[in-house]
Amino acid sequence: MSQQTQPNRADVIISTLMAPRGPANPYPYYEELRAIAPNHVASNGLRFVSTHELCRSEEHTSELQSHHDL
Repeated sequence: MSQQTQPNRADVIISTLMAPRGPANPYPYYEELRAIAPNHVASNGLRFVSTHELCRSEEHTSELQSHHDL
């Protein structure tokens, strides 16, 4: 059951961070998101990748890499 609640919590955190008037201190939200979903695709399609290593891996292996940009 925790696998079902964690992505939902991750979506809530991302929505909070992306709100026009986001939290005054976003770092606790980033920390929690890294802990529960270090590489997460939110329900709105936004991808959150929390570490440089994951970002580089994602850049080289996902649909984010476009043949037009090569």
